[in-house]
Amino acid sequence: MPALTRNYVEDDCVESYGSGRVAYARDAFDGLSLMDKVKTNGFDDYLAAIQKRPRGQAVQPRSASWASPRRRAAG
Repeated sequence: MPALTRNYVEDDCVESYGSGRVAYARDAFDGLSLMDKVKTNGFDDYLAAIQKRPRGQAVQPRSASWASPRRRAAG
């Protein structure tokens, strides 16, 4: 079981950080993909997609060129 759940991050942590610019990363690869979004100015678009999706459904953050094809297919 992960130390932080998606619901905890997206509900409690977002509320605790006034800006709301918080995102859940399932693993290190998701975290790297999110950092790529920050670097390429795509993080706000990703956060907007999170807010539009149905509750409990993940948004696929993996789009970085460094992710292996097998890893992206599994993601």
